[in-house]
Amino acid sequence: MTTSFSLRTLSRDDILHHLPALSDILASCVNGGASVSFMLPFSAHTATTFWQHTADSVAAGERIVLAALDADERPVGTVQLITRQPETSPIVRMSPNFWFTKMPVARGLPTR
Repeated sequence: MTTSFSLRTLSRDDILHHLPALSDILASCVNGGASVSFMLPFSAHTATTFWQHTADSVAAGERIVLAALDADERPVGTVQLITRQPETSPIVRMSPNFWFTKMPVARGLPTR
């Protein structure tokens, strides 16, 4: 079975519109053991706060958020590219975060 999805750059408003789904993706990753700068126990509030701050960062031009959207236009994965980093951390600038929810992976989305 092939699952189709599209990639889209998310604006601040897009992030806030998809806040519950994006928070679920982050919670799924963290609670599934992904090393994405969060520690357990991980709350829904922490995920929501993270995405609200990320939306502000996008609006400020500090990062770009790409989302994989399923056929129903629901986010199923994200990639973040940080465009403004302190001069002392050029390596971090090149290290995006890739997050996918577990559900679409079972339906054929890539795991890497």
